[in-house]
Amino acid sequence: RHRGKSQGEMIQELRAAQRERAVCSSGKDYARKPIGFMSGLALKRDVGLASTRLREEETYAPRQVEQRRRTVEEEELERQRDRQVHDREKQMHLQQLYEK
Repeated sequence: RHRGKSQGEMIQELRAAQRERAVCSSGKDYARKPIGFMSGLALKRDVGLASTRLREEETYAPRQVEQRRRTVEEEELERQRDRQVHDREKQMHLQQLYEK
């Protein structure tokens, strides 16, 4: 049993419609720039709860996120330590200048 159009047919129709919108204009309207691949990925496609949950399950990567957080926190701590060491050295240098 077959319901509706196949995915390939729907993609062809979508591309044709976008091509027409990008090329055809009326009056002083300028032709629209076609949607790029990356910006097309950012468009919200599904509204259903099940499809949203499925997309989250497919794209969820907890280990990478935790590792990124750790590295960012470690970098921040290292910056603070470097700042403190630099401040101490500066204070010692100023102290030596003052004593002379």
